[in-house]
Amino acid sequence: MLTNFTLDVDAGQLVLTFDDVMDASTLDGTTLTLQNTKSGGSTIKLSGGTKSTANGYTLTLTLLSADLDKIKLNAAIGTSTSDTFLTTFAGVARDLSSFPSVAVLNPAGLQAASVTADTTAPTLVNASLNLATNQLLLTFDEAMNVTATQLVSVTVQNTLTAPSHSRQLTAGTVTGNSDSRILTIAMVKADFNAIKLNTQLGTSTANTHVAFALAAASDMT
Repeated sequence: MLTNFTLDVDAGQLVLTFDDVMDASTLDGTTLTLQNTKSGGSTIKLSGGTKSTANGYTLTLTLLSADLDKIKLNAAIGTSTSDTFLTTFAGVARDLSSFPSVAVLNPAGLQAASVTADTTAPTLVNASLNLATNQLLLTFDEAMNVTATQLVSVTVQNTLTAPSHSRQLTAGTVTGNSDSRILTIAMVKADFNAIKLNTQLGTSTANTHVAFALAAASDMT
């Protein structure tokens, strides 16, 4: 029987505790659903994950990036123990005698024993400047808060450090893709014209770099 669980959003892990020694190889993350109330409410059905290898009373599931993004993007789930509950079909894992764990079903969802918030700052992993569409695309390693992006803290510059040519964005419109890892900045005329008129800036990957202050973009926590 599943008796306890914790959610660590920062590490991207669910730790499940049972009343018997369980076979780690049998852990099936696809049977798990996170929800914000004991009886249901807002739900996120997990699509899998990487399971721990050691048998024991406690098994760890490292969440898939897509599932972790869904948790971060849903402000109703996974922010504290009061809005973090778990349900599962029978057999989320089996004991060493191959007996399946019993189901945890609504309206008796299991409440989290602890929830650890995301404390790791997002990392910009890619940037793309398109002066045909006048857009700057920023790709991060996790889901981002689109409305929190401060354009006045974003700068296009010709070198990674000590640039001799640069343009700090003054305004624009920011949109996100479906998982909000890619932010698209539609630049205003003053900014994209300034870049286009500068032959030392934004003409190749060699002279196109993006810098932003820590407050320029934030994740969902």
